[in-house]
Amino acid sequence: PPGTPSGTKLRLRGKGVPDPRTGKRGDQLCQIKIVPPKKLTPRARELLEQLAAELHENPRRGLW
Repeated sequence: PPGTPSGTKLRLRGKGVPDPRTGKRGDQLCQIKIVPPKKLTPRARELLEQLAAELHENPRRGLW
């Protein structure tokens, strides 16, 4: 879902491996990993700075 933070664990019901005896699929567990780009163009950096200024939000608040 939009806004999902990195490290969040999701359960995808019925999307896992099928049970060989019943054929019923289990749940698939996923962990979200958000990887920022290593290199930014000057334009991309400028856009990210504008977005940060517009949002007025500290993404690291509550991590400690």
